Amino acid sequence: VNAFYDGSIKIPAPDTRLDTEKFSRYIYHEYTHALISAKTNNNCPIWLNEGIALWEEFRGQRQALENLLIKIKPVPDISMRFLDESFKTNEADKDTALCYLLSYTLVNYILDKWGTAGLQGILKRLAGGQHIANAIDDEFLLSEKEFERRWRDHALTSYWKNKL
Repeated sequence: VNAFYDGSIKIPAPDTRLDTEKFSRYIYHEYTHALISAKTNNNCPIWLNEGIALWEEFRGQRQALENLLIKIKPVPDISMRFLDESFKTNEADKDTALCYLLSYTLVNYILDKWGTAGLQGILKRLAGGQHIANAIDDEFLLSEKEFERRWRDHALTSYWKNKL
């Protein structure tokens, strides 16, 4: 763990000096967690919170992150349930990078399709106590199943079109 947020941002002292770029990325990532926590009254699924934090961490360097996505094998189970169960259990341990990257693709899909207003709408609905599936349904007028189908198609064509 390079850094984490548990109500305050913590960055363990590394054995070697962090370069400014890495340190900045850690701060962006962890500060995003703090903002999402405050904005949603702690009612944001972990995977969505991580996806937004990763999106912010790699702002301006998305190609590096997307190059990682291209290198991994396409995943058949692209669903919010998979992410939810993985992050709530230790399943994320075996597929940690995959779960973070899938979370990023979901956030990227929302931003590509509905922009920051769409993402802000979801966060506002979560702050009001809605479940993520209901928030998506109300904000985008899509069922969870249809949203996931469109997200899956977006991810497969955006990152894995050459591996299908």
